[in-house]
Amino acid sequence: RTINEKITNVYTPSQEYLADLYSRINDSRMLIKSWVFIDKISDTPDKVKLAQLHKTDYKEVMDTLKSLSAMWDSASYRAALFHVDSVITDSLFPKHKYIMEQLNSFEKYDDPFVVFEVQPMTEEGGEVMVMTARILTILNDLKNKQDTVVNRGRQDMIATFNRFQNWIFIMGFILVIGAIVIGLLTIN
Repeated sequence: RTINEKITNVYTPSQEYLADLYSRINDSRMLIKSWVFIDKISDTPDKVKLAQLHKTDYKEVMDTLKSLSAMWDSASYRAALFHVDSVITDSLFPKHKYIMEQLNSFEKYDDPFVVFEVQPMTEEGGEVMVMTARILTILNDLKNKQDTVVNRGRQDMIATFNRFQNWIFIMGFILVIGAIVIGLLTIN
């Protein structure tokens, strides 16, 4: 029961939220590129989605993951999660916000100084893209570690069920033998 509760209440939700966080950060890479290269007008769906990610979505997912991580068995996994959070909040999102502020109106897209400064950050090999790739690598590694923990927990749970099943069989056999012995003693 303990193993089952831990898998159900901690590790499976952790897997889901890590996958969600991975997806959101991966989407942010596309959204910031769209902000720079495609969406020159304000309040396009992609711009709104990126702003929403910065404002509330990321915080909700990370807060849930932090509360779940308090119940993780491995301190190194928690440390990796907190490292990812600090890189995102201290480095990646400030870079996003800087780009978003620099390109906050249609006229700014025509300013060559602004475009020359911001565009290289979001091109392949650019600062924001490299940072995002590093974060995604760490998140992917963390997801894989959580998958391993869940699989190990499931194997432990199956082994426990098998031991319990064997114990029930042995106890049933002992009861039958005991009933036969008691019956024979009673008849004698």
